[in-house]
Amino acid sequence: SSDLWASAFGDPGSPANTVEYGSTAAAARTDFAGFSLCRRCAMPRPARSRHCFTCRKCILDLDHHCMFVHNCVGYKNRRNFVLFLLYAVVACLEVFGHLPLLLIT
Repeated sequence: SSDLWASAFGDPGSPANTVEYGSTAAAARTDFAGFSLCRRCAMPRPARSRHCFTCRKCILDLDHHCMFVHNCVGYKNRRNFVLFLLYAVVACLEVFGHLPLLLIT
């Protein structure tokens, strides 16, 4: 259940918004090589980042927005989400595995 909590309330991973995208210093350092500009939130985002229309922000390595945990599944909380799914499947197998024994007795 701690994995459910971490999936639902944890940060899925957003690109840093403390950088100045159009600054000449950032261009000289080539900090944004491989970055693109998000059309929705106008923030620099690295490759494999996408904008979530439900959360209204860009997420690093966005997998999907899960309606069950009401959060995006991204770079920082993917492990917790997969563990939550694994525990849910094991719990269902445990319950439905004992169901025929309960119906017989």
